[in-house]
Amino acid sequence: MDDLKTFRGTCHALASRTAATRVEFRVAAGVTPNFHECVLTYCIETIAVVATRTHALAAVARPTVATDSGPLTFVDHHALLAELRSTPYRALSFAELDAPFRAEDWPHVLPYDIKYWRPTTVGEALFNHWD
Repeated sequence: MDDLKTFRGTCHALASRTAATRVEFRVAAGVTPNFHECVLTYCIETIAVVATRTHALAAVARPTVATDSGPLTFVDHHALLAELRSTPYRALSFAELDAPFRAEDWPHVLPYDIKYWRPTTVGEALFNHWD
């Protein structure tokens, strides 16, 4: 589901409903990463909503920096997760993303990628910088 219009609209609605003071989009235009990122700034924290480019999966994480290419740091932000559950995306909690990766549970993850990259958690398999 590489629909930027839906992702942007979802993030603007999330920002409005959770009182974010600033919204910044980091759109994945190349081969990597396999997710888009929306950085939301609040009075006391900055948090990111990430959504995969090919499936309607979303999560909440610490924002990346330009040099990041490792795994995301997922967090449970209860207000954002609650709001994400009313969007077109399947919102994944920290517990779901930190669970051991089992290929049979996620058939859309390519067997070659599993063999080469050897993800250990669901989050690593679903949100990554693999080429």
